[in-house]
Amino acid sequence: MKMLKYITAGVLLMGAAACTHSEIEDVFGASPEERIAQLQQDYNQILAYPEYGWKGYYGSVNKHGGYLVLLRFEDGKVTIKSEAVGLIKYPESEETITYHVGVKQRPELVFESYSLFQAWHGAIVGGELLKDGEFVFNFDKITQDEVILKSKSDLKDITYLRLTPAKKTDWSMTGLSDMERKLYAVSPATEILNQKLVGGSYARFVELDAANRMLYLEEAPGKAKAHRYGVSRRGIVLLDTLYAGGEAITEFIYDESRRTIVSDSPTGLTVTTDENYPIEYVKPSFADELRPAVPEAFPTPKWMYVKHADLKNVKRLEVTLKNYQTFYGLEFLPNLEDFRLVGVFSANPRVDLSKNLKLKKVLFLMNTLLDRVDLSNLPELEEVTCTSNPMLKELDLRTSAAKLKRVVAHMNNAAEFRLNVSGAAKLLRLEAQQNGWTAVDITGCSSLREVLLNSGNSTENESADVSHPTMTDITGLSAAGMPLLEKLFVPLSAKLGDNVKRFYFDTKAEGRKVLMMYGHSLIKPDTHPQYIYTDATFD
Repeated sequence: MKMLKYITAGVLLMGAAACTHSEIEDVFGASPEERIAQLQQDYNQILAYPEYGWKGYYGSVNKHGGYLVLLRFEDGKVTIKSEAVGLIKYPESEETITYHVGVKQRPELVFESYSLFQAWHGAIVGGELLKDGEFVFNFDKITQDEVILKSKSDLKDITYLRLTPAKKTDWSMTGLSDMERKLYAVSPATEILNQKLVGGSYARFVELDAANRMLYLEEAPGKAKAHRYGVSRRGIVLLDTLYAGGEAITEFIYDESRRTIVSDSPTGLTVTTDENYPIEYVKPSFADELRPAVPEAFPTPKWMYVKHADLKNVKRLEVTLKNYQTFYGLEFLPNLEDFRLVGVFSANPRVDLSKNLKLKKVLFLMNTLLDRVDLSNLPELEEVTCTSNPMLKELDLRTSAAKLKRVVAHMNNAAEFRLNVSGAAKLLRLEAQQNGWTAVDITGCSSLREVLLNSGNSTENESADVSHPTMTDITGLSAAGMPLLEKLFVPLSAKLGDNVKRFYFDTKAEGRKVLMMYGHSLIKPDTHPQYIYTDATFD
């Protein structure tokens, strides 16, 4: 028996359920209570009709795909079997609970005990709390061939569960986890999007996000559409029909020989890797920080469209307390002026800023595994701060020295640290304390006023230098070449090389007032004669 008449009756019932007038009863030949009871009976008959129950793919929010669920209804009870949902840490399960068909504003299906559907509620996915688990669904459609359930509690981001009659073999979950592992390899986690959906003259960028069971497909340059899917033994099942190149696609079949997926459309559109094309989309790790500034440049939650005009407006990027492995994509921010990376504690990020030619300021603070940064060939660079990066061994600014005014580099590698700012003719201040010095080069820094390399700060009560430097001299230090230098603080454990000796004697001969510190002790003839540099001091 088809359900069209019951759907019609249900619609009429909505307008009459609250009425008790005798004319209404005459029209229908039954009381509202009787009609509700009949509707409930009819719906229950349909639910119990398929021999092996119903099959569908459920996910509580539209930004994640669906997971296989099987339902068999009988005598007020429903057996629910579902595949494991790693997303919410829900294991493969089979359970029998009670249910009922209710009628309020419209007919609804109520699951009366905890099950897969409620498990989504309160689950934390990717650090975000999901609140869209369900136990009451409205009937959106019901026939013997198809049941569509609509989440009752969703006010936006409404989710649907489409059920079709199941087969006996569906009740075995064998093969699903194997297919899921294969799908993970279809779209490798590369920084550049280099896959397309190809067939005939059609070619569009595509990504299979196996972790979230989402397929993203480019519709036009800089625009893409998300498609939810579920996993079958054959490949993936789209929860809504996908249209590409004028063809309708409902399923992608996994091709074992090519290790990719092929559509069920007439031309067999295929996900294919293409290495030979100009870069158009990248997947930057710092998308969360960048997206608020240029939302239109992100056609999907992951893809950045490198040709988007608004990327030129990004001048500042700050990343705090994120363990990103790479910062690929910075080169597509052509006018970036200020970059800050703070608190990367569990990763060694690769940071290459050499393509950001407008960069003026950089800061690297408390990044425990950071061991390298590329700050080469930056003509506009003015200020560099590298502090508390214990694995960082070198800071080479020679090719970016033209406009440098201030460099701060405290508490980096305690056993080995090299700093080169040679050629920084506009550099006014160099603060680089508590590093394991092996070399420092300030050649040509003619505007320098302060060079602070020890752990002190012109007071006696500063803590001693805890690093173990082996620096033998300061390369490029010159009284004649640095006429403005008025502070020179040298690490206590550093050896006093020829340049340091010569600087002291030359400035003394000139009568220049230079505040000098060795370790954390000031050299002041009037109050600390024991610390005055003498011939014996330098021997």
